[in-house]
Amino acid sequence: MKGKIALFLAAALLAGSLSGCGREEQVIYESLASAQNDGQSAQLVIGAYQLEEDQEAVLEEAIQRYQADFPETEVRVERYASQEKLAGAAASGEADLFQVESPQAVDYAQRGLLRDLMEYTGMWDYEASLTEGARRAMRFMGEGAIYLVPVDFQQDALFYRTDWIEAYNETRRGTERAYVETWEQLVDAAGKLDRENGAGKLAISASATDEYFDSVLWSTLGQGALADPAAGYFLRGEGAGTVFASDKAPEAVELFAKVMGIRLDSRQTEEEAVEAFAAGEAFALLADARTGEALAQSMPEGSWKAAGIPQGAGEMAVFHHSWWGWGVSTASAHGEKAVHFLSFLTNSDNNTHWAKVCGALPIYKEALHMEPTLLEGPREVEMRMLKDAAEFRNASRPWMYQAEEAFGPVLDKALEDYLQGGLDAAGLLGQLDAYWSEAYEAEGQRWQERQKR
Repeated sequence: MKGKIALFLAAALLAGSLSGCGREEQVIYESLASAQNDGQSAQLVIGAYQLEEDQEAVLEEAIQRYQADFPETEVRVERYASQEKLAGAAASGEADLFQVESPQAVDYAQRGLLRDLMEYTGMWDYEASLTEGARRAMRFMGEGAIYLVPVDFQQDALFYRTDWIEAYNETRRGTERAYVETWEQLVDAAGKLDRENGAGKLAISASATDEYFDSVLWSTLGQGALADPAAGYFLRGEGAGTVFASDKAPEAVELFAKVMGIRLDSRQTEEEAVEAFAAGEAFALLADARTGEALAQSMPEGSWKAAGIPQGAGEMAVFHHSWWGWGVSTASAHGEKAVHFLSFLTNSDNNTHWAKVCGALPIYKEALHMEPTLLEGPREVEMRMLKDAAEFRNASRPWMYQAEEAFGPVLDKALEDYLQGGLDAAGLLGQLDAYWSEAYEAEGQRWQERQKR
């Protein structure tokens, strides 16, 4: 590990020495810390409340390999009956490392339960190439902090009827053909197939309406326009305001209305949406990416395909994802050893093995070269998505704001009014901009920025 960091710094220094043309700039290079195990006797407890059998087996294998190198460090897994009991164990230092899910992560960070691992960032950043999903999960409070290392993810994907689209395209050329790579193309394809067979509809859960509003908006602006991917409602630049005041926001709202306009049913649950797609009532489905396993059992082979979330005008797809991972307790009596073990547990070899055995998404892109069979499994579409970080990105709402707790019903009501014609695009964006402008005024900047050194 130290060798990798040294090589990185040497390369940076060489790059600086070769940039002598033009004005000279003073460059300060940061020395990254690496956690150590000093070999002194210690006990580490890994706190968990929900582990599958295969996950626990792979975890125990990793523990045995670690203890073979560091026999003075005893590592054991302790089960807790609930998240609340596990959080209590982390707060007291009883659990040195503990299981964290994304819905609880911000609360744990703000309560001081999670140790900030930013000083050890090189142990992951230079271990291999982190995937976009992993990088965003690690930095859920902003670029300036790392509070956990993810283990697995949940995200949506697009499923569509390849047989219908191929049949439609067979006698057509150029713009007459139907495509589904972008939101605009998805809407266009719906109109074409609806005229063809009457089933040019999109099956989607009603509960996901707000998340797809975010996705269409972010995909139109592009992830680079955001102040931080962890604070997806604010624009980059001091005093730039909210995304709802962006010049591109009206375009995004219009596109969102078009997407919602091709819904099969605005009141469906995700289960009902999946059933409708499988029954041939819709040509496309937006649902949990793991839905492919069920579709493979109920639909003819070759009749459908899974793809990534459609792109927007920003030539990328930016969307929500959730995850769970391991964090280190700030109350641990052996904090550095806990970080050292965590870096071992999540190195490229161990993480790739975990992904293969447990059916998880790896956190390093290199995993697909180390274990090509990952591209052949039930999560094939997600594996393809994580390969291309330029196209598929992640962002989240500013979960670290108190204002976010009450925002869900506000957004749901505003979107319902807009889609039913009771509110125009300007009114919708005005309401949302006012809400988050007031939140920023009251709470200031809550996301953590990486310090410039």
